[in-house]
Amino acid sequence: MADQSPKDTLHCEWQMPVGVDGVDDCPENLLSRTLRRVLQDGKPICHLSLVFLRLRENRLEEPSYRWLGTFIHSKGDRILFFPAFTGQGSSAFKDGVKQKTNCFVVDHVSLERNRAKWHFTSEGSKCHQGGPRTVDLGQGRLLWFGFSIRESNILPPVMRKTIIQVECPSSDSLRRVENLRCAAYGKPFPIIDLPEQTSTLSSPLFLHFAVITGPKGFETYTGEKAAMPLGEHWVANTPSDLPKSLPNRIHRLTLGEWDLQVVSMFLPGSINTPAAFSSPKP
Repeated sequence: MADQSPKDTLHCEWQMPVGVDGVDDCPENLLSRTLRRVLQDGKPICHLSLVFLRLRENRLEEPSYRWLGTFIHSKGDRILFFPAFTGQGSSAFKDGVKQKTNCFVVDHVSLERNRAKWHFTSEGSKCHQGGPRTVDLGQGRLLWFGFSIRESNILPPVMRKTIIQVECPSSDSLRRVENLRCAAYGKPFPIIDLPEQTSTLSSPLFLHFAVITGPKGFETYTGEKAAMPLGEHWVANTPSDLPKSLPNRIHRLTLGEWDLQVVSMFLPGSINTPAAFSSPKP
């Protein structure tokens, strides 16, 4: 039987600290996808962090900003990442091998409570796939996943105003809005920069982000493990003499009692899918 309880239509306008003048009112924008868990589905969250990518051709020009994704710390003590890019071109790889997705579209990835494994989740949490493992980096730090994109223009630009509009039960609407306010209030949202391109890497290049998690205040990881998606079965033109140390930029963010480290870098080669997740190798 269909739910006949009274509904409220929640209309939220979110002013962004960066971006171009304009309004993003697409019902499938990143914030709408992320916040359905809170506003429409009623699933409480503890912490929310928006993540932006800053781009510039050179130091003299004004930067542009694109969405990279959002991180959530759920009441169930899971950490979720919603990428800004979704669609049939979003692929999943485990230990360098492409997974059979059967048209599975990745909506977000979920780190399990035990921090040992993570999985891919479709929209509405209808389907789950995976079981990739994290890699212990010592001192409580774990290499969670790698996220690669063919080029930055597949990520949506950040607009100064984003509109979220959802329906929820009238009896619970105030609680859901308050939960969202508490999860996001006063949080500094990180802006991810890319390293300067150097002559040590030849074109073509694609963008790669390694995500590390650990207890709040963990020592920054500066080692070589980055869950790179290298492998000729899905990345072409990769040089055989890849440098052991690649230029990168390190960023930190906090989700309650957990810290995340996001390492951005360019990798050489031609990735054959618009975007992909990769599991780290032990």
